[in-house]
Amino acid sequence: MSQATRSGTNGPGGACAHTPADSHVHVRVGAARTRARGDQSLGSGPPLPPGTSVSVIEIADNGPGIKPDEAPHVFDRFYRATPFGDPAEPASRAGREPGSGLGLAIASAIAAAHGGRLELDNRPGAGCTFRLLLPDSNHVPKDDTDEAHHDPAHT
Repeated sequence: MSQATRSGTNGPGGACAHTPADSHVHVRVGAARTRARGDQSLGSGPPLPPGTSVSVIEIADNGPGIKPDEAPHVFDRFYRATPFGDPAEPASRAGREPGSGLGLAIASAIAAAHGGRLELDNRPGAGCTFRLLLPDSNHVPKDDTDEAHHDPAHT
């Protein structure tokens, strides 16, 4: 399985594991162009320039959402957020919730390696939407190493 595929499939599995059984999870796939985001949605890495052509995978649920003060940390390694409305602090929930706190950190690192990013739209009490944005390969910045691998003259 490619890293980009793993990044896209981490989301639905995580949503199903962390969303209450009576909630719904929706997955949407498409293509779009990025817009200037005035709402400063949370994300891993810098925003993509407006007008960038991207492939998009969105995973949305109508679960409890994430506590607002914890949402900025969901892309940090080993961080396990508290569902909105749960009075427990993350440290006291150890063993109660599935996961190690690595899924979103790994997915965001993979997205960044492909020139993309993960975004979070958090609606406390009404759910979350995680959005994977991967730029069209014509827009992905290349480094010297990457170009050397594609140069037929390079041996």
